[in-house]
Amino acid sequence: MTDDPALVDTVADLFEAVWSGAMCRRCDRKDFCPEPLESPWKQP
Repeated sequence: MTDDPALVDTVADLFEAVWSGAMCRRCDRKDFCPEPLESPWKQP
């Protein structure tokens, strides 16, 4: 645990990048992702 603002901001930015799917565009592992973040609901 930390209360270091710089570390908290860095981790929050990384979490946001993963959660929003921003990293999916360049990760090159889409074929291995069971539910890509950019489309979390199953398509018909």
